Amino acid sequence: METEVLNLIAGPAGGVIVCMVVLVAVYRLTISHVMPMGHRYIDSVEARWSEQMQNHKEDRDIFRSSIRDLSSNQVECRETIAIVATDVKDIKAHLGA
Repeated sequence: METEVLNLIAGPAGGVIVCMVVLVAVYRLTISHVMPMGHRYIDSVEARWSEQMQNHKEDRDIFRSSIRDLSSNQVECRETIAIVATDVKDIKAHLGA
């Protein structure tokens, strides 16, 4: 009887029991350590991504403002050039006459 129990423990049933114990240990390790570590990593990536998107939005707003300013400055320059061109024509006409 003792040999049969020892054969069962040392044989296939023992292997199944050892596999089950190892699987339970791996499951507990995964749940208690690996999953929280993965969550922290994903949260940090999400935080960095959100910060990067906010910085991009701010940069984009500054870019749009700069383009608007550049466009209004260009319009002012065109108006000034038109005035100068008219003055030059008037001076040429005055000198040529």
